[in-house]
Amino acid sequence: MSSSPSRANWPRLPCTLLNATVDAGISKFIFSSSCAVYGAPEQLPITETTPRFPLSPYGQTKAAFEDALKS
Repeated sequence: MSSSPSRANWPRLPCTLLNATVDAGISKFIFSSSCAVYGAPEQLPITETTPRFPLSPYGQTKAAFEDALKS
């Protein structure tokens, strides 16, 4: 059995990590995004207002974590 999360659980991973930081009393941390959240953008350069269309599980997870942090 692998210790890494299954693909079915990837969407829940950001909230699990965020809840763990709150439970540990951590109020500030640095989160680094990735261009993977934009998929294959139609225009360059990519800006923060570029629509996000993550194509990979990695990009989808990064986008989900960003959404969780914004909420």
